[in-house]
Amino acid sequence: MKISYFGILALFAVVTLGCKSKPKQGGDAGATEAPQVETPSEVKKTEEVKKEKLVLSPEKRAEKTGFAKYLPADTEMLLSVYQARDSFEKMKALKLVGAMMDQKSVINAELGLGPDELPEEDIESEVAGDAGKDVAGEAPKGEVAEASGVWTLLGQEVTVAFGKTTGEQMGNLLKLNERVSFFQAAAIGKAVQTLMKNGNMEEFGQSLQGGSQEKSFMKFLEDPESGMSLLSKTAFPPMYIAFRAKEGELEQAARMVSSSMAFFGMAGEMAVPVEIQTAGSGFVGYKLLGAKMAELMSENRESMEKNMKPETVDALLATLSKKNMVFATGTIGDYVVLMIGGDEASLQLVNEPKDSLGADKKMSFVDEFSDKPFLTVSYGDQAALKSLIQHVGGVASYGLGFREGLSGGEMRDIQELLQLFAEREKALLALGTTSTFGMVAYSDEGLKIDSFGGHDKGAMDWSAPTRLAHLADDPDHLFFLNYSSHAAYNAQLKDYLELIGETAYAMALKFSALEIEDPKILEMKGYLKLFDTDFREDMLALYQAASGDLMDGMGQETVFLMDMKGAMPALPGIPQEIVNEGKVPRLAMITPVTDRAKIAKSWDKINTHSTALLAKVSEMTQKKIPMQKPISSEKDGMVSWFVSMPFFQDDFLPSVTLNDKWFVASTSKVQAIDLIGKAEAGGESGQGVKFHINFKVLGDYSDEMFKVVDRRMELLIQDETARGKFNANKASIKKMIDATREFDSMTWDVRKEDGLVRSRIHFKMN
Repeated sequence: MKISYFGILALFAVVTLGCKSKPKQGGDAGATEAPQVETPSEVKKTEEVKKEKLVLSPEKRAEKTGFAKYLPADTEMLLSVYQARDSFEKMKALKLVGAMMDQKSVINAELGLGPDELPEEDIESEVAGDAGKDVAGEAPKGEVAEASGVWTLLGQEVTVAFGKTTGEQMGNLLKLNERVSFFQAAAIGKAVQTLMKNGNMEEFGQSLQGGSQEKSFMKFLEDPESGMSLLSKTAFPPMYIAFRAKEGELEQAARMVSSSMAFFGMAGEMAVPVEIQTAGSGFVGYKLLGAKMAELMSENRESMEKNMKPETVDALLATLSKKNMVFATGTIGDYVVLMIGGDEASLQLVNEPKDSLGADKKMSFVDEFSDKPFLTVSYGDQAALKSLIQHVGGVASYGLGFREGLSGGEMRDIQELLQLFAEREKALLALGTTSTFGMVAYSDEGLKIDSFGGHDKGAMDWSAPTRLAHLADDPDHLFFLNYSSHAAYNAQLKDYLELIGETAYAMALKFSALEIEDPKILEMKGYLKLFDTDFREDMLALYQAASGDLMDGMGQETVFLMDMKGAMPALPGIPQEIVNEGKVPRLAMITPVTDRAKIAKSWDKINTHSTALLAKVSEMTQKKIPMQKPISSEKDGMVSWFVSMPFFQDDFLPSVTLNDKWFVASTSKVQAIDLIGKAEAGGESGQGVKFHINFKVLGDYSDEMFKVVDRRMELLIQDETARGKFNANKASIKKMIDATREFDSMTWDVRKEDGLVRSRIHFKMN
């Protein structure tokens, strides 16, 4: 089972934080031609010739990290965002944003909605909402509009941090959730067991309603593994939210934050005022009293005892009476701070920067980037992250809860599968490792995001050289992904997923045996029976061939890549002139061959059972569906297998090509042969994960295809009205294409260095 990393495309969203580089002086100001994109190998060579890593003194490190200079050194989690307003302004200035707004206006006009009435200069105040209003709901008088906007708090720096005991308390909360989920799943299992006995769907539905959630929670409270003992240990860890104010705006920012405390004044005896002195600054706020909450709940004791034992009610009220929440605000330096915690003593800042988290050695990962403008800094303590991963890593608690609900019944085979499922999940998660996490995002030729440590699932083989890394050097690739997965992880993941399928299938068989007189249920049972009797054997054989011999015959290294150079197929309805001039994407996957005989064996099985399945489908539908006979061609020891279609040609031919060393699946036989030739030639190897997107290729392709459509518009668009709309939108389409020239490339490089997983993402701007 090879691991795919296509999910990293979601990282495009963070490009909006990047800083556009200054335009070059001289030259044609209207030119849209972007400079040549550096290939990953060229980027690597450039970065190898760099200055010695910077090392900051503790004092300078504390100053560079902002509010971290006031946080205790035992702070366990931190996220600081800097220059948010500048980043927002630079994002608004991007040509792409302007082109998108123009396109929105065109669409609105076509829909008859009219142009947007909100002026651009009012966007910020619209976003800010009531942020600048005082307690009475009025905007401060005598203040400029800018000062009353959202950027008063968010524009300079925003920091959210969690102090000591955060990891422990997160673990407690997640354990609480885990055990509640266990009992909810147990309730479902019990309902299923009852259904298996009587086949009554109406009773089954009622058993899942009627207060099942409340009953599950009551069982949790009485659970010796968690219950009241875990609730008694749970408390809110110290939390700090800090806003840096511009010079002259500290008082206004403080008023905005303190106004959020107004509702505590309406809580009556539930809240009492508090004052906290720390780091030479005073903070004022309120404490929500757990004793008053317990007192209020005790008024409904009679109702609570309908579902709980009296001793459980006593324990719950006693525990709640000790749980307070403190909220306090104040200023320190040029920061407005909101502090939240379980008690006053836990909410402490530091007087001396040298004693702070910012000065601590564990924040030294920021040093080498200290000559760059920071956009984001994040830190996570190893123990806190381990606690988080331990409780959110899997779903075994649901499976074990469901197993508990089935206990005492006849479905012992399902119970055994669920127990095995929990064991395999535990073994799979045990392959992962967790270390202290650090991350810095900063401006440098666009946006760079460097991270260190964190959680490593164990899916990648960091020590294995990637022999295909040199394939990234082709400047015509739209995207390129290269990694080497870990064989042990793949094997355990395969076993884990197969067990999920086996358990679901076993449950389906149990369900299909029930005597339930319902048209929809009967129809579903018919499909299950049909699958089990006619299709199961061939489907299982196909899966085993693909996941067994085929994957076993390949190595762990994989490359996925795409270019935009494919010849367009001669599809019906597309004019020949478009076919001659147009291009389509070419997508390929290449991996080493370790056992060609196993790959051949898998193909024999796939062919045999695919033919059998088609014969059965033909019999069912009374329509003969012939199995297409694959065609092979050989060149220089490489064999390509494909199925012929009237519009296929060599450069648009979904096919598989292999020799004794390499296996390629591609949409183009030309591309596949070229890739094997380059793989055979070899080049500089790499390590870890390499991902690259070349936005210049996308811009060039869009521009080229736009020109083809424009030239051949009368052939492609027969309707005169439709052609008129196209002509009317040509300028905005061209503007959108030209706007993409601002984006050069995105690279993602992940490797293991000094025992830690290190990652760099670079959104490069022109």
